[in-house]
Amino acid sequence: CGYLGSGLYTGWLVVYCFETFLGGGSFGVVSKFKKLEDDSRVAVKLLTNKTSFTNEVRGLSCLRELDPNKSNIIRCIDHFPYKGSYLIFYELLDQDLCDFMAKRINKPLKMGEVRCIAKQLLVSLRELKHIHVTHLDIKPNNILLVNHSLWPFKVKLADLGLARKTRLVSLYDVYQNRHYRAPEIFLGLPRDEGMDMWSLGCVLIYLILGNSLFKNNSEYSVVSKMITLFGMPHKTSLDTGWRLKTPQEYKIKQKKRSTPTVPKTKPLAELLGQEKLKPDTTKFKDFLSMIDLFKRMLTMEAADRITPDDALNHSFITMENLPDASESLYVKFGKEVLARSERASPARVTEMEEDSDQSELSGQVKQSTFTLEKGVQLIHRSNIYQVEEVIGSSANGIVVKLVLCVVRQWTHAGGRQQSRKSLFRKENPYAVPQGGIFSVVS
Repeated sequence: CGYLGSGLYTGWLVVYCFETFLGGGSFGVVSKFKKLEDDSRVAVKLLTNKTSFTNEVRGLSCLRELDPNKSNIIRCIDHFPYKGSYLIFYELLDQDLCDFMAKRINKPLKMGEVRCIAKQLLVSLRELKHIHVTHLDIKPNNILLVNHSLWPFKVKLADLGLARKTRLVSLYDVYQNRHYRAPEIFLGLPRDEGMDMWSLGCVLIYLILGNSLFKNNSEYSVVSKMITLFGMPHKTSLDTGWRLKTPQEYKIKQKKRSTPTVPKTKPLAELLGQEKLKPDTTKFKDFLSMIDLFKRMLTMEAADRITPDDALNHSFITMENLPDASESLYVKFGKEVLARSERASPARVTEMEEDSDQSELSGQVKQSTFTLEKGVQLIHRSNIYQVEEVIGSSANGIVVKLVLCVVRQWTHAGGRQQSRKSLFRKENPYAVPQGGIFSVVS
């Protein structure tokens, strides 16, 4: 049996058991596994497309110098390939914000709750900016609650499939979901970390509004609404970027019978319910501060967009604009929401291996034809597993139930490596032989 990858690995043996299928999509499938050593749970993403795996691992490799807890970014525990099939182990978190809002029937969040989420994600953007990384896919689906019952509105940023060093972001590729896409993507202008700030601003408005701000189906309608709400980009930007089609040109290109109309919309403050608030109240002051932050996050010019550091010092986040903090129940609620989310959570997973092998990422990208079947044995590091059952599959991945057969230890005897097998023994292995992290025994 041939080994894949290279490197010397040491550490405690870890055994996982399949529990349940969590979900799937174009990226692959995700399942929940139990770590037998301490009964903690992890999420395992299984992919068969090497492009998806390569992109996600590259994104993760950019974050190695960040603390996943302090940066509010999901923690990767491990990842390894096998003949085009790939597993990525993540800490198990709660539902994403899209599912959370759907269960609420899209009932808008309170300003204090939005502030809590905003503060955590601004920390994420600050940390990414400090290492010159852009996420490129910030949307409600990629923001996960950690454990809403224990830490309400404590969140982490997930899905690093598009993340990369900002200098590597292409000027010509299209990034981000259309509803959360920055103007510079539509206009073909230079890109930087400010794209993530725009996306986050759209996410926060989605939470306070209960609907996407730019929920139009066409790019033309989205850009038109951007201009209506936030004004035209500078002339220099328009001269530098792509020229927008006129309504007549768009009609011909899309073979539409009617000319597209610019969507009618109210000013942002009215859209978010300013008329429902009583002036000269603490809540009204907080609302105006929130609108100011949103407008700074959603500036059409990327160079003028607020930075994460400045946003974290904005009065809406710090609550410094609310002087009657000692008496106002509204302010006390806002501070309590922040305090609950900032309570430390227990470390349920180990740090990602610093020396995880990257050599398998090179080479030609291809689609796997490998299939796991019942009875196949897998060797990962010092563990031997056997496929007991194929749980499910899709075009992009499969989920199987694995049973730990034996734990292998590698020792040195007389200068030669020898294999020593023991049943379910939890010992610190001397070393996994250099040159292998995963293999199949037929």
